[in-house]
Amino acid sequence: MIGIDPEAALEILDARDFYDARRAGLGPAFVTAANDTLDAIDAAPAGFPAHPFAGTPGVKRALFPPRWPYAFAFI
Repeated sequence: MIGIDPEAALEILDARDFYDARRAGLGPAFVTAANDTLDAIDAAPAGFPAHPFAGTPGVKRALFPPRWPYAFAFI
């Protein structure tokens, strides 16, 4: 199981609300993309590249599907 920083969880909820306000149904679709990305990290964390902008060694980045301009940074 992956732990999510509380601030990151709030950002996900804010993004969900933002997208749902733009068009009904986009909010839940965003949350599904976030959960799918977390599942992919959980299944194969070594398969993700190093985060190109991280100041801390060992941080990796998992991009959401192309429709969503988001990523998770993780160690």
